[in-house]
Amino acid sequence: MNDEQLLKLSGQVDTFLIQTATENETPALALSAVILARLLLLNAEANSASDFKKLLGAVSEAPIIKTTSQPLH
Repeated sequence: MNDEQLLKLSGQVDTFLIQTATENETPALALSAVILARLLLLNAEANSASDFKKLLGAVSEAPIIKTTSQPLH
C-alpha cells in the first residue's frame, strides 16, 4: 500500500468507528475492546497472531502522538 491508499483506508476506518460508536451508543473503550478482540481472532485465522502481538507490544510502548491537525474523519 502506498501513502495515499493508507490515508484513504484510515479515513474509511475513522468513519466506521464514529458511525458504529454513535449508532450503538458505545463508549470508546468498549468499542476498542470489541475491535481488538476481533483483530486478535482475525490474525489468528490468518496465521499472523505472533506478528500482530509483536505489533501491539511495539505500539503500546511507543509514545502517544497527540495531533490536533488531523482529527478522526
